[in-house]
Amino acid sequence: PGELRAGRTYTVKRTVDGKVTCEACDPLPAGVRVEHLELSEGANIVQWAILTSEDTIYVAFRGTYHVLDAVVDLGFLTHDEAPHGLRVHGGMWNVLHQRRHAVVSAAAERIRALREGRGGLEHVVLCGHSLGGGYAILAALDMLHRGCEVDAVTTFGAPQVVVPDRSVDLWHRLDAITTLVVNSYDVVPRLPSCLPWLFDAIPKSLLGGTSFGSVTVGCDLVEVLEQKLGRQREVMADYDTVGALAFVGEGSRFAWKVASTADLAHREVLGQVPEQVGTFIFEQHLVDSYVS
Repeated sequence: PGELRAGRTYTVKRTVDGKVTCEACDPLPAGVRVEHLELSEGANIVQWAILTSEDTIYVAFRGTYHVLDAVVDLGFLTHDEAPHGLRVHGGMWNVLHQRRHAVVSAAAERIRALREGRGGLEHVVLCGHSLGGGYAILAALDMLHRGCEVDAVTTFGAPQVVVPDRSVDLWHRLDAITTLVVNSYDVVPRLPSCLPWLFDAIPKSLLGGTSFGSVTVGCDLVEVLEQKLGRQREVMADYDTVGALAFVGEGSRFAWKVASTADLAHREVLGQVPEQVGTFIFEQHLVDSYVS
């Protein structure tokens, strides 16, 4: 640990075991400009930003420090009456469409204004890590439905937030532009449909009274998950990925790309649980693990 220095930028982070760390962070790359920042405060739950670089507008959504808490609190009940015709994660969809904080409408308007005021901004990319990746997928789905142009969606460790319906053209359009980056055995991209990961691998990996977020886990975690999510098993199994899965790993220069196909071949890869589980399934979810 080193001392804090004036003039440097630091990020306060919370580790898997609940400790708080303060790490120096690099500024944005040259040529990247922050156009708008919406903080998560008060009744506004979603933190997001719009950035530009050369000919591209980026809409970036922030994730959460305690993804397990979010999974337990939000659950996975679907919203089945969305105007685009697909079943989606109810909690996250509602968060994006609050009357006082209509995130998708605000982002779409910011994009429109940027393009009108500045020539050459030809492309739009939505992105995010963890729950932020889930927000990016749902926001892109809504924008496509509204007729807004979205060129790509890139997520890092995002949960599944859409129930696939290949009879809906919009699902195919979203699938064609989405890439889901998965770091090895990161648990979050397996949720919620890979039930053995949720109800077996997670409790086993956190045995011994480990503290993770506000939940003190160990033997009681099995009960917590069962109480909160047990009755949602059938709904959770309906979810799946949309887009191409890009599996990456520390120390590797290559990615293994697997399409989300109707024959569910991608599920064999995504659903495979390692022989021995541990806290690494959470550590591999941390944003630093994706950056490295």
